[in-house]
Amino acid sequence: MALSGSEIAELAYEVERRRLQPWLDELREVKETTTAEVLGASDEDLRAHLRVGDTGGLVARFPMPDRSWQEMPLPAVVATDLAAWAPAADHRSVALISRTLDDNYSLSIYTAGTKVGASSVTHTERRVSSGVWAFGKGFIWVRRDASQRPRCVVCWNPGAVRTLFDEPEARRRVFIAGVREGRAVIVSRGSGSSAIFLTDDALTKTVEIVPRSAEDDAMALLVAGGLAVLDRRAQTVTMHLAESAHGIKLPPDFVATDLGEQHGELYVRGRRNHTAAVWLPADGPDAVWSAPEAGVIEISQISDRTIDLAVASMIHSPQTVSVERKTVPSTNAAALPGLISWTEWAVAEDGVRIPITLCGRVDTTGPSPVLTMVYGCYGLSLDAMHDPYLEHLMRAGIVIAICHVRGGGDFGPRWHDAARGSTKLKSITDYEACLSTITQLDMADAGRIGALASSAGALIATSAVLRQPGLVSVLQLVHPFLTPERILADTHAPLAASDWMEFGDPTKNRAGVESISPLAMLESSSATGMATPPLWIRAGSHDDRAPLNEIRLWLDVYANRLRGRQPDRTSDTVLQIGDHGHRGHANADDASEANVVAMAWLKRELLAGPSSPTAVID
Repeated sequence: MALSGSEIAELAYEVERRRLQPWLDELREVKETTTAEVLGASDEDLRAHLRVGDTGGLVARFPMPDRSWQEMPLPAVVATDLAAWAPAADHRSVALISRTLDDNYSLSIYTAGTKVGASSVTHTERRVSSGVWAFGKGFIWVRRDASQRPRCVVCWNPGAVRTLFDEPEARRRVFIAGVREGRAVIVSRGSGSSAIFLTDDALTKTVEIVPRSAEDDAMALLVAGGLAVLDRRAQTVTMHLAESAHGIKLPPDFVATDLGEQHGELYVRGRRNHTAAVWLPADGPDAVWSAPEAGVIEISQISDRTIDLAVASMIHSPQTVSVERKTVPSTNAAALPGLISWTEWAVAEDGVRIPITLCGRVDTTGPSPVLTMVYGCYGLSLDAMHDPYLEHLMRAGIVIAICHVRGGGDFGPRWHDAARGSTKLKSITDYEACLSTITQLDMADAGRIGALASSAGALIATSAVLRQPGLVSVLQLVHPFLTPERILADTHAPLAASDWMEFGDPTKNRAGVESISPLAMLESSSATGMATPPLWIRAGSHDDRAPLNEIRLWLDVYANRLRGRQPDRTSDTVLQIGDHGHRGHANADDASEANVVAMAWLKRELLAGPSSPTAVID
């Protein structure tokens, strides 16, 4: 019996892995992950209160009044699975959230035994969200339903579990926005609206503070003295005090996207000129600090005189910059030697200018290979942390181009609203405009333009390549979302009701969803004669957000439409499967090796010289 297209692609992975051997060794030297990084090197509290035991399990450590440490073994939890934890106020119990193999989360509560060094599991749950907090004498968390929708806020006290809030509406999701001084903020979001509730650790009441409104993405946070509420679309921040409320005027050209706090002091995350930024309201409208181009910035510490900013970007390794309060805002972050970034602009079909951040060697002239990256979904900005593998590609002469298309959050909610639901196609056409602009740059080799995209971003990249395949010569997809008309039609799937506003509802408008679907594009008559670039897909066998069976189905259709394959080349379609979920390998060594192989393929393909498409869809 003949092999299917996906089976051939899976076999091609082993062939390619052997062929890539000369490229693998140098990439394996790029990065080593330490135990401290696995536990969260930036989380001082986590590293101070947890240690890895002799058998690989975790041990919780609690400070005692005599300055000694009391230890509680957590035998069923390993460091690489840990997502969150919280000790109870009396240090007699600890709650842990572990990531499961399929990228969901489970909860375990351990209570100290009567003997020193003994503990027992007193409560477990299989479907929860990724956070847990100390609350009263116990803990508070979000319970998910059978379809993994965050539905209930639950509190555990020794001997009792109580539901504090329940959201039965299928299109709404619940999350805990913060816990402080015996109170918790609960947000219910979806169906075009948000509502904010406040509960207390006396478990006496849950009160609606901000009623449901047209704002479907409101944010709330408890800070010293009150409750801060951000209306992202109205661009207002309101402080709700004990008996009053007042608005806080935002700085000019600053788009607020989220709230944060350090030691009770409020700060606001946002965007300024399509770049990530943070604002400290207490210091006035000028107290705004911006990240490097396409980078990230966060306030890690606030004191009376200084602020510590955590900064990183594609060309900035993670670093902490200390700045004086009430001075001219400047991060002065140190870029990696020999690397530079700059911005180009594409013009979309409707005339909107789309920013492209390019990163590469200072001595880049041209023509150079370019690896483009795109996401453009959920209002999320494609801000890049430093990635040592991408740095390696840059130093080898490959330019990285980050395309900030609509559907993302680079200019705030309006940028997202412009390309979601019925207008989602704009994310794809924006990316096509970016690719066209890049191919016309003097420093770019138009025959060596690659595309790298993950998850929902893979839908954008693949659709663009199928619509205009000549713009890209290499395509790599990570956990790709390729069959929206199928996945979103399953109301029990994790990517169902809550994602209809992003991509459309195929149960009501299948044609609209198919217009952005890589599967539908393959099946359409317009795909005839289409030239396709070499393709590498990374997938997880336990991924319930981009299921492996859906990726296989797409690959089978793709292979059935291919004609003209070159007999001396088997690398044109490769399927790399890992034993993990949507977020990748939990084990750092496995994750590193998977990255090495995939990046080696990209490096070889982009540095090999101009190439023509290797297959034609008939």
